[in-house]
Amino acid sequence: MLATSDESVGDSVSAEPVIWAYERGKGRVVASTLGHFDWTFDDPFFRTIMLRGMAWAVGEPPCRFDQLVLRGIPLTQGVPRTT
Repeated sequence: MLATSDESVGDSVSAEPVIWAYERGKGRVVASTLGHFDWTFDDPFFRTIMLRGMAWAVGEPPCRFDQLVLRGIPLTQGVPRTT
């Protein structure tokens, strides 16, 4: 488990996984429940997590795809623009 979200059911709160990784033999998988909205992919933090997870899954160095983090994101003074 790489990231969790606190979820409430009645009076109890539990940490539910939202990003996780799995490795079996030579196979690697990174999964996420995030990304339901297209604007999620304009978030540099989300892109960093996903691109580094993808790099890990294919056996590349974690920073392999960092140059793609800001590609195509409208920026205002170095900060993602909110509409």
